Amino acid sequence: SHRVPGGQFAVFRAPPSKNNTVLCDNMRALWWYAFHQWLPESEYDPDESRIPFEFYLNDDNRLFVPVKRRGPPNEGLEDAPEEN
Repeated sequence: SHRVPGGQFAVFRAPPSKNNTVLCDNMRALWWYAFHQWLPESEYDPDESRIPFEFYLNDDNRLFVPVKRRGPPNEGLEDAPEEN
């Protein structure tokens, strides 16, 4: 077993597949959709400090893509007040 680092993930679910060839085609299509269509149109970028991974359990097949909200690194953050 592996421990998955915390953070936000975009999760894409593959439809149940009749066989491994169809499953591979479905997962390949999910990767393409996630990185070439969903991410560019979303408000998220891939979080390259973590790796995407696939999850398989019976007919529950998913792609997990770590994401971070798009924008300047400190957008929405404030500096702590300086001590006197």
